[in-house]
Amino acid sequence: MTSDDYNLKHGLFDDLAYEYPIIARNEQWKILEDFINKDSKGSRTFLIVGDYGCGKTLFLQNVKNKFRDGEFANSEKSLVISMRVIEGEPESKIGLSFVTRAFQKIGYGKITQIAKKVSSLDERLFDSNFQKIIQALQNQEREAYDWLCGVALTEKTRRIFGIQKNLSTSNEALSVFFNFLKLCKQAEIENVYLLIDEFEYVVTSYSQKQVDALLYLFKDIYDKYGEEQDTMAKTIFIIAMTPGCWDFLLNMEDRRTGGGGAIPWKERVNPNINQIQLLRFNENETEDLLIQRIKMNRIKHSDKLPHDTWPFVRPEFFSIIYEKGEGIPRKCLKYCDHVFDCGIEDNVDEFDGEYTKKILDKI
Repeated sequence: MTSDDYNLKHGLFDDLAYEYPIIARNEQWKILEDFINKDSKGSRTFLIVGDYGCGKTLFLQNVKNKFRDGEFANSEKSLVISMRVIEGEPESKIGLSFVTRAFQKIGYGKITQIAKKVSSLDERLFDSNFQKIIQALQNQEREAYDWLCGVALTEKTRRIFGIQKNLSTSNEALSVFFNFLKLCKQAEIENVYLLIDEFEYVVTSYSQKQVDALLYLFKDIYDKYGEEQDTMAKTIFIIAMTPGCWDFLLNMEDRRTGGGGAIPWKERVNPNINQIQLLRFNENETEDLLIQRIKMNRIKHSDKLPHDTWPFVRPEFFSIIYEKGEGIPRKCLKYCDHVFDCGIEDNVDEFDGEYTKKILDKI
């Protein structure tokens, strides 16, 4: 048997495919959508909190896609940066790591496009080093982009472009990021959205002191717009994390022995309003998710099928998947994918409860 024999595409239950519409989360999506469409005067932060596999990355990807497709009110005047704070080994210079990774995620093409859009630069707004970077970007000099991404240029290359030094500290990187926000403003970009996924890895990989440093970096970026809002694009954070991560951040002060802490950042988040929680699906929601995948991956007319969910027998198949996957969307999709692969190999006609249970009991 093949996927074609079931009138289905291969990989219909791919749990890492993010091009699908949001399902069973209409209320949560509306809250996030309203947050994005709201015309705010200052920087803001929004939290997406949910267990592993409950759809946080899918939400962020849908935000990115809808900006790309111009479906938000401020799409044309927004720059979207999708990133993780930690990719690989944690960096000791947190501000430097965060800023250079943000530039990497924007990409060479987009940054040069932004620089070229500014025909008349207000030089009073930028330090001399960044002015040279802008000029080099306008001339499509790749080394200027590399410099933004933290690459150490040779002294000879720096002399050619008039760049005084390489980025080496978090303060230097933050200053460059603020210069970039001013460049965005001159390029008619009003909002820079930072979509940050898997924030929980910050609290498991960093010390509390390092977490403090990162949150203070976010606070400084947040506050800078209030000081220079006439000349700078505002930053809007949308951060996805697990409930355990959020609890850790809330309780940081209880574990503290010295001063400082996450309170200044949390005061700017307003989590009672700017937060959604993605809970596990109930059985009906799980069935809706799986049927969405089945219907969207049909390769032939559905009116010729024995029943609308064929070859998956309703309700037995869906009930067993829900029970085994515990209502976690990603787990349910993984189990479906495994059962489907096994069924192709075993040449089964339909995936009923008995066959589905037999396969999943082996896991």
